[in-house]
Amino acid sequence: MGDCMLRWKTMALWSLMLLMGFAQTDQIQAATWLVNEDGTADFLTIQEAIDIAADDDSIQIAEGHYVEQLLIEDRLSLSIIGAGTDLTFIESPEVLPLTYNLNGHSQYPVVIISDCASINFSNLTLDGMGNGLGNQPFHGFGYFDSGGSIENVHVTQMREDPLSFELHGNGFFVVT
Repeated sequence: MGDCMLRWKTMALWSLMLLMGFAQTDQIQAATWLVNEDGTADFLTIQEAIDIAADDDSIQIAEGHYVEQLLIEDRLSLSIIGAGTDLTFIESPEVLPLTYNLNGHSQYPVVIISDCASINFSNLTLDGMGNGLGNQPFHGFGYFDSGGSIENVHVTQMREDPLSFELHGNGFFVVT
């Protein structure tokens, strides 16, 4: 009887340990994705990393100039972190193909954040490159029904070039 009870306790202990091991593997940990324009990281573009990243992930952008428009939609949380305002530059393409429709009017942000809870940017420069002429109204960051933070970010040249004073740009455009 004692031998049978010992076996049962041992089996129960092993089963419990096995279940605990499975429970731990079900917990998904946030990933950190690396972007580098020279091809030595996970991705060449920031948008590729955004498309793959899951909620709570971080995207670290190496030093460089990234000419792209970014679209982040329907996310709970994501952090996008540059190497520094004097090292990492997101630069506006000459023509912004993506827009956000606000009450029948197209908005042209370089970075579109739509229906997101917490999208956080830090340690980079967002440069409009003076490309506001064909992209009106021109915005740096467009937060639409979204939240988040922007910390240690330099926003510049959100205007038309040459400067005519007829058109305008906004570094931040927030609609809730």
